[in-house]
Amino acid sequence: MNQILSSRRLASLAKKDFYQYWRPTLAVSGILVGAVIILGFIRSTMVDIIPYREYFQRFLVIWCIVAASSAFRELHDKSRNDDFLLLPASALEKTLVRLIGVSAGIPLIFIVVMFIASLCTELLRLAILKTPMAVFNPVNAEAWLVILRVIAIQSVFFLGAAWFKRRHLLKTALVLLVFFIALGIIGGTIFRIAYSSVYFSPEASAIKPDLYMTFKQLEGPWLGILLRIIFYGVIPLLCWTTAWMRVKECQSSHGI
Repeated sequence: MNQILSSRRLASLAKKDFYQYWRPTLAVSGILVGAVIILGFIRSTMVDIIPYREYFQRFLVIWCIVAASSAFRELHDKSRNDDFLLLPASALEKTLVRLIGVSAGIPLIFIVVMFIASLCTELLRLAILKTPMAVFNPVNAEAWLVILRVIAIQSVFFLGAAWFKRRHLLKTALVLLVFFIALGIIGGTIFRIAYSSVYFSPEASAIKPDLYMTFKQLEGPWLGILLRIIFYGVIPLLCWTTAWMRVKECQSSHGI
């Protein structure tokens, strides 16, 4: 039997997680259904069409980030990590089952939840306000594009859950903030050096080129494709792989 990856062990881990988390998942789903119905009905008094896609994106981002940040909570909990570390499964299997849960399970559950919430909202509007129904479409391409974006974003918080021992969400958010500040400083410095004669020198023209057009010229035909590959492919794979290595390290050191 494969000691690293086994479909039978993955199924057993997934079954264990299902029994462990189905109640809180059901509770969160019910809360979100209620929130969408209330917000949607209030919004329907001001507009004709309720922006279900906006609700879907916002609530999914929040739920996935919180869930990803809590994916390995028992790994760093001294009172519970023995049960997790002593499970008869490899570190890869333990990482994969949590990754599947937060990256595939929650988005699929929420897209059904959103459809049910929109259906209840539209039936309520039809009964009270006599407005035509416009239910959230779960097979819309835009909804699945939102899911892809959320998976890429929450991969960073998934890594934070495995890496940090406490306050996973807060510490990951702080690391991201520092990273983007540093990236902005570096980018601004490079732009300042490269375009000093155009925008910043005393000899610069009084009529300066539009910054937006300058960035569009820098973008080129391949930059957008490269950025999408990095965002949707490189960053998630790097975060997931690093998270697996962190779980493997904790498992070999008994969680210390």
